Amino acid sequence: MRVVVGTRCEPPCTSCRLCEASLLPPTVDDVMRAVGDADEVTLGGGDASRWPGLEAFLAARGGRRVTIEAPLSSLRKGQVASRLARLGVSGAVALIDVTRLHAERVDDGGVVARVAEVERHGLAVSARLCARPVAFGRLAGMAAALGPRRSRIEIVRQDVGGKPGPISPAALLPVLGVPGATFAGDRCRDAGYLPPCALPELHAAHPEIWSEVLLPRPGRNASLRACATCALADRCHFSDAGALSPDQRRGDGPGTAPARMPRDVRCMEPWLRMELSDPDALVHQCCSDWTVGSRGDRRVSTLREIWNGPGYRAARRLMLRGPVSDLCRPICPRLHDRTSDASHFSVIPGSPAFVRNQDLLLEDLALGREELRSMPLNLGLCPTTYCNFDCIMCGCGRTPRRDLPDDVWEELPAFLPTLSTLVLLGGEPLADPRAMTFLRTFDSARWPDTGISLTTNGSLLDQATLRRLEGCPFASIIVSVNAGTADVYEAVQRGAPFHALLENLDALVEFRARRTRGFDLRTGFVVQPASAHTLVEFGELTRARGLGIRLLPLQANPSHSLDFYGDPDRVARVIEALDGFAAWAAARQPDWLIEIGATRAAIVAEAAQRAAGAA
Repeated sequence: MRVVVGTRCEPPCTSCRLCEASLLPPTVDDVMRAVGDADEVTLGGGDASRWPGLEAFLAARGGRRVTIEAPLSSLRKGQVASRLARLGVSGAVALIDVTRLHAERVDDGGVVARVAEVERHGLAVSARLCARPVAFGRLAGMAAALGPRRSRIEIVRQDVGGKPGPISPAALLPVLGVPGATFAGDRCRDAGYLPPCALPELHAAHPEIWSEVLLPRPGRNASLRACATCALADRCHFSDAGALSPDQRRGDGPGTAPARMPRDVRCMEPWLRMELSDPDALVHQCCSDWTVGSRGDRRVSTLREIWNGPGYRAARRLMLRGPVSDLCRPICPRLHDRTSDASHFSVIPGSPAFVRNQDLLLEDLALGREELRSMPLNLGLCPTTYCNFDCIMCGCGRTPRRDLPDDVWEELPAFLPTLSTLVLLGGEPLADPRAMTFLRTFDSARWPDTGISLTTNGSLLDQATLRRLEGCPFASIIVSVNAGTADVYEAVQRGAPFHALLENLDALVEFRARRTRGFDLRTGFVVQPASAHTLVEFGELTRARGLGIRLLPLQANPSHSLDFYGDPDRVARVIEALDGFAAWAAARQPDWLIEIGATRAAIVAEAAQRAAGAA
């Protein structure tokens, strides 16, 4: 049983549809009468942890299990969680303002860490995720990250300062595919969700999503035209007709919901990304070493033709229906950490065309389409194979130079209006004059939603170069370090002294700090026998500068002189080094553990496949 004891939330939530803070808090006797013989009670409405009668009620509750509903921010304040546990509260419903967290750029891992703080006091926590349209794309990733905890979804169909509008079923399907995610009905049953008639296929397969909103009611619902013939009209309380499109309100069928929602798309890259890492030839949906086959040949087709060509259609079909092993090699870390699966996709706010493209993407995914109406969000290009380094694990420094053809640069503007990230790879992209000109002159007023991601050895990012790149809208920069000590760095990278790398890293940190638009800055490490024993030192130099890490397993190439996957002893030594790095990170930088674990799993999987092949 839920009893409202409304006490104002401070600060007020931006996404709470029902602010019950204006209600006069009841007395303890009022609540006891309302509770009656109920064995389990939820005290809700606003911030119930601040109800003046809480301690008196808990002292008189008898054997009842009591759950407190309060904002997550309130539960984390001071000694609130420990006080509740000490008073005998068994659980908490954490109100999570997804819109505010989205605006503050708090990632899903940060939300889980905050919930874990409350749980450490012995409270069982479930979540209520409240969101407005600007943050709908965050719901699926957040609910998945919070799993296996239950997540109730409560939505408001207008952004702050905007006009209310209908809710696209495709925008909600990803979160409703997350186990444990349901529509919230304990605070309001007539709005804040989409009714079964808007998502008929999903309701047929998973009616439990509506378990809190479909409850007996006096008389049949008559709010919509479809109610007249609906078998659920005696239980459905929904009356927010404005949440539905005109076709849905008229019941003019199809157009109510996509026919199916893939509930476990392990990787969205075939819907999101193109990568031309070979400047004039093959296109992949991600790293060429991680995927089986290519998606198309740039020598015979344009990038636009390849995007919906037979290679990409086949890749989407395999990702939807499997087997994934026919598309992805086990060495791919993203298969192991699942950071590219559908539940992690978040709609990025931006210009109308940019957001509309993401809406189309969600609808295409929900329909299981192989030929898309949406354009890629991420495009990776290798401007040149030339590199001023000669790294032991990379062939670019030892091969004849090949540059990106002019007609690819000419194709690029057609992708930029809907592109979230343009990734420049190498070789060394900053060694290409056309790439440098592109970065210096990028027109952010024309393409406001596109950020530049750069993978570089860092040797050219000195103070003078960074001054010339002040106007570039960087989204991320990954500096390939690949070692933790000077001697190993200079033996592996073979291009510049270690002190020069550290000087440029420090210059990058200062460059980022003075910009109004921040960006993600990481150090990269290709995990291999020659350098894995310096992972802890690598972690220390990275952590000291407040940066993130990007780990990659050494590319699997049986003809490569460094290939170690068929040698159990060398594999064991690399795994031992990764485990030592994980133990170090657990004590000092626990948010790196997912990246470390995924790389470890990828190496183990590749070694296992190699052993099976040898047998």
